Amino acid sequence: MGSLKPWQLVLVIVAALVLAVSLWISLSGDKVDFGDRVYMVDVESGTIYYANTGGRRGVIIPAKSPRTGNRTLVPVQIDDEGVISVSPRHQGTVGRILESQGITLSSQIDESSFVIDGNVETAEKYVRP
Repeated sequence: MGSLKPWQLVLVIVAALVLAVSLWISLSGDKVDFGDRVYMVDVESGTIYYANTGGRRGVIIPAKSPRTGNRTLVPVQIDDEGVISVSPRHQGTVGRILESQGITLSSQIDESSFVIDGNVETAEKYVRP
């Protein structure tokens, strides 16, 4: 291997600078808070649950209902006014759950908007069945 040519040396230095800047940008800045709790609704009963997700714990969606053992729990979202609704990403899942399990949608969930008549303050702790 011969000596480095000037353009090769410049290329190595530029690559090192690009790597350093990209690492600095990636590792600095605001940290993302993923939260330590996820809220879910049982589409059959309308019961709202919360599951602790701190650490490495997660929840498989649709989750099993602690009461029936059926996979009828889907995530909800809570807007700034406190309105609870089935997460848009999982609204299609609701129809598939109802169809595959032959159950009807809870009367506490609006069929068109997926808004839930409930309160997260009374949510039950989710215990995996």
